[in-house]
Formats: sequence, structure tokens, C-alpha cells
Amino acid sequence: MGAKNLFIKRSIVYLLIISLLISFAGVSTFASTTIDKIKLRTNTFFNEYIDSWASVRTISSIKKITDFSGNPYLVIECSPTGYLIYNEDAGVIMEESESSPSPYLDISHGLYGGPTQYYSQDINANIVKHTITGNPLSSNQISALSNSSKNAQEMLNNQYANNEVLNYINKGIQNKEVSIIPAAVTNSYISYGKTFFGNLNTSTKMGYYSVGDGLCGYVAAAMVLLYYDIGKQTLGYSTTLNGSKVANVMKTYLDDKRNIDVICWSAITVNIPSIRYQLTNRDIPVVYVNRFDDPRGSGTTDHCIVVYGYDNSDGLIAHFGWVGYEHVKCTSPALALFVSSACAITYY
Repeated sequence: MGAKNLFIKRSIVYLLIISLLISFAGVSTFASTTIDKIKLRTNTFFNEYIDSWASVRTISSIKKITDFSGNPYLVIECSPTGYLIYNEDAGVIMEESESSPSPYLDISHGLYGGPTQYYSQDINANIVKHTITGNPLSSNQISALSNSSKNAQEMLNNQYANNEVLNYINKGIQNKEVSIIPAAVTNSYISYGKTFFGNLNTSTKMGYYSVGDGLCGYVAAAMVLLYYDIGKQTLGYSTTLNGSKVANVMKTYLDDKRNIDVICWSAITVNIPSIRYQLTNRDIPVVYVNRFDDPRGSGTTDHCIVVYGYDNSDGLIAHFGWVGYEHVKCTSPALALFVSSACAITYY
């Protein structure tokens, strides 16, 4: 009788184990199927998105990266060139370019800190370097980018989340009355802006006089001055930048020029409508500065770009001051969250 009871108990245990294995297999299959469906819808969405571009492009890869706080992003790399950067949690495309190469080509561990802030992490050497300039980040700069990434994600989720895109990609739910793919986008530029800034495609043409960090503000200022055909001059140098400092650089050169001045917007006053007004109503380029400060007050990282165009949606078109990045479109969320100041030459 004891042996029989033991046999029954063992049989029950075996049955439970088999049931659990079947259950786990079912969960695993379900999870795998769900992931496959999300991947399929992601591919479908971005294939249809790039079909709206003016140039013919195909997707060559979709890779996962994160920001400096671990929030997930996708980099959609296109062939023969072009890319998009997409925030997975908010369903927001941060930036795109049909003509520029992906800043994360051949990068295994990519980190994104906003437009122009492209980094790769060497896990073994514990080094974080910019993917284009090769400049390494200090621990304080990493802290600054981590802080800005955290704040930016909170604002993206609360203020800019695209629920239509999220519902389609993550759940397969689509509102037939709302298109998640933008209609044909029309780009507009300041006078001669597309040709002029598009042709500044070498370091020499952009005004680089040496290789090093902290030059971007002067390169941006030089491109704007060259746009006005004002000429060149050696100007003061500083490794820390903001809109007012770039403005002072241009003012130094413009002191003897009549009917020309430089206006500047601080972090409090700079906004997308005010910049679009300069482009559309005053027909002038704008220097944008994105600056990230360490909350402990001991580290910053920044970069200057020249905005010279816009689209009929919410994008602004900029020259990033690097070879190959003469025509990059940043969306309103990206610019609103990561830009700290701006300046422009104006007439009076």
C-alpha cells in the first residue's frame, strides 16, 4: 500500500512538472510571438515613414540604443544613406536625415543624449566617446547627460507621447481616422539657404582652422557670417559656449557694420515659434546651442548648430557643423527638450 501511494504521489509530481513545462512553453511561445509581431509592425511603420521622404531609401538595419539613463531608443539606418532616431517609450521620432549617414554606423553600444549628442560606450575600457568627433566624456559630463536624459524622458512621456504610434506598434491597434504616417512633408528654407549651407560640406568650407574640442560655436558663427558674405576674422576663443557667447563673437566682428545687430535668446525665452518666426518672417539663419549641465555644477557638454530651414509639420532643418551632416531635421520635442539658447544676426 505504501509503495502504491508513493507511486501515485510521484505520478502527480511528474504530471505537475509536465504541466508547468507546457505552461512555460506556452508563455514563452506567446512572448516570442508578441515580440515578433512588434518587430513586424515596427518595420512596417518605418518602411512606410521613409516612403514619405523625397529620396528613395530602404531600411538597412534597426538597432537598439539607450540614452544616458537607460531609456530605449531605436536607430533606423537607411541605404544608401539616411537615418531616424526614435524614442520607444514615447513613440516620438527625435530627428531624421535623408542625406546624412547614421551617427551610429558600426556602433555596438550606442548612447543618445539628444541631437548632436551621439556616443558609443567601450564596455571593456569603460570609455564613452562621441561617435563623430571621437571626443571622450568625463564622469561629470556623463552625469550631466544622465540628468538631462532623465528629465527629457519624463517630458516626452508627459507632453509629447504619440499614442497613435504606440498603440499601433505595441498593440496592433490603429485608428483608421488618424494616419500615423505623415502626409508628404514640404521643406522650406531661408533665401539660398538650402544651396548655401548644403555646399558647406568640408571642414575647410565650414571654417575649421584646427582640430579640437570647443570649436563648434565659432564654426557656427563663421557659417552665418559667411552666409551674409561679411568675411573672416580671428575671434576670441573659449571652450564653454552658450547663445550669448556666440552672439558676442559675431558682435565683435559686426561692431563696424551699420544696420546689423545680433539678437540672443536665453534658455527661458528660446522656443520653436520664435525661431520659426526668424526663418519665415525675417528670412535669417539661427544659431542653436544645446548645453547640458551637471546638477553638481562641475561638468557641461554642448554643441552649436545653424538652423536654416523648416517643414510644414514641426521640424527644423539644421547644419550640424560636421562633414556629412549638412541637412538634419530635428522635431519640436527634440529641440524643445535639448536646446538651451540661440542667437541670430538681424537688421534694424
